[in-house]
Amino acid sequence: MRVGENILRIVPGRMTTRRQTEPLADSPLAFGLSRQEVDSFREFCSEPDRSIAIVAAAVVDDRLGWAIRQRMPYQNEKAAEDLFGGDRPLAGSASKARLALLMGLCSELAYQDLLTINKIRNRFAHRPGSLTFKDAGVTKECMKLKVAETLLARRKRQKSSHTF
Repeated sequence: MRVGENILRIVPGRMTTRRQTEPLADSPLAFGLSRQEVDSFREFCSEPDRSIAIVAAAVVDDRLGWAIRQRMPYQNEKAAEDLFGGDRPLAGSASKARLALLMGLCSELAYQDLLTINKIRNRFAHRPGSLTFKDAGVTKECMKLKVAETLLARRKRQKSSHTF
C-alpha cells in the first residue's frame, strides 16, 4: 500500500482507499476538509512519492503558518510578511513549528512530528536520484510520526468507553 493511501484512511466522509473498504466518517484528523479537498487529496495520492512528500509538507507548513497568524492579536499583512515571507525568520517550517509549540498551538508530540515531516520533506527535496517512501532512511523517519496514531488510539478508547 502506498503511503498516500495510508494517509487517506484518516480523511472524513465515506471515502475509502483502494485497498481499504471501511467508511471513514468518524476520523478525528482531517477536520474542516471539504469534499473537493478530499477528492483532490485522493488524486494527489497517485503522484510520485517525491511529489507527495514535498507538497504534503508544504500544505502542513501553510496551515501551520495560517494557524499562527490567526492567534496573533493584531493583524497587519506587512508586518506578517516581514516575519513569514521569503527568507524571513518564520519562513521555514522548523521555525514555525517552534513558534507553534511556544504559543501552545501544538503539543510536544505534534511539534516532534512537525520537525520529522520537515526532515522527510528535505530528504526528498535535496537528494538527487530516485527516492521513495520505501527507502530505509525515509521509512525510519516516517515511523517516528506519532500524532495520528495517538489520536486514533484515543478515539478508539473513547468509543469503547461509551459502549453500554
